[in-house]
This record gives sequence, C-alpha cells and structure tokens, in this order.
Amino acid sequence: MSNLARWRLSPTLRSAGSRFSGRFTAAIEQNIGLILSASLIANLEGMGGTDDSCVMASCACTPPRIIVVNYSVLVGTSIKCDACQNQFQPVEDAPDAGDWLNW
Repeated sequence: MSNLARWRLSPTLRSAGSRFSGRFTAAIEQNIGLILSASLIANLEGMGGTDDSCVMASCACTPPRIIVVNYSVLVGTSIKCDACQNQFQPVEDAPDAGDWLNW
C-alpha cells in the first residue's frame, strides 16, 4: 500500500453539494504546504524509529568521569576510560551512581 495521503469528502460535505466545495478547494489550495507537512510528519512518526537519545555514562574513577553519548553508540561499542580502563556504563546502571549524583 502506498504511503500517500488519500483524501475523501465526508458524507456531510458531499450532501451539502457545491455550496461548500469551492471554499473547501480554496482552503486546501491555500494551505497545501501545511497539509503536506502534517502528512509527512505523521508518516515519519509511524515509521517507529528507535529512540536514540543521548544518555550520560560514567566510568569507575572516583569521582567518575561523565560522558554524554547516543545510546546506540554506548551499547554498540566499547568506550573505555583512559584513566581506570573500565568501560563506561549508563549512569542509571553505574555502581554507586546515587552517591555522586547528589553532590
């Protein structure tokens, strides 16, 4: 099935006849950019892309070093701290994360 928007007149507008069809056509012509933009955004949202937002990650140093990185990068690669040689972990998964977050 095509991802193109399909437009249909409601039964109410169809029964009203040509009385509203001219105004309806004019409204579409004047707002076609907005209509197409809304359709594009709806299609993009429907694609169900993954959330690849940035997350904070910390190492095992005291105090821990913090980096901000896309989640997919953090889980897809091994990012090690130069000082402690431990892999960075998402802050919520880091051991004792609660201790230093409240400083």
